[in-house]
Amino acid sequence: MTELLRQLTFKVKQMNKIQSNEIRSQMITEIRKSYIDARNSVRKLDKSLYLAQFIDTVSSILDLMINIFMITSGNKIPYYEKYLANVMLGTVINVIKLMMSCLIHGMVYGQSERLFLCLDELDVKAMNGNGYKEAVYFKTYSDSKFGFTIAETIPYKKTTLLSVSFRVSLNFPIIL
Repeated sequence: MTELLRQLTFKVKQMNKIQSNEIRSQMITEIRKSYIDARNSVRKLDKSLYLAQFIDTVSSILDLMINIFMITSGNKIPYYEKYLANVMLGTVINVIKLMMSCLIHGMVYGQSERLFLCLDELDVKAMNGNGYKEAVYFKTYSDSKFGFTIAETIPYKKTTLLSVSFRVSLNFPIIL
């Protein structure tokens, strides 16, 4: 999916070099149709996987919270030293798993953002008739960003965990 969006972005960049308005209007029509097909495919896949992704994300976060609690206040638990290495390993694995989920799923979101940045740079005033209408329609009526989500509400992006952790830290400051 990211490769398709990367190709569409490349085509948009190449459109400024083409002089023929007829070819430009055909290209923008093809790009818009391909973009809509890609967006619909990702949304369909996201709808079929949203519950599994939600459960996986929530269970990883809860496991992280329990592991951090065990590490910080585990000296009160009998046989704490025996399980400390396993708890620390589980914490590291969950952190890496959440980071990789955000990075991998966020690639689709990032590529769709790049495509629309290239559309912003496109000289639509030089187009005429159908090409101009198609470019304006594509830019204004298409959803500007799409990608995978957590329970169809929070988009997976590279910065998803940062914004969540920042909000949590504002609401629950840690007192040392």
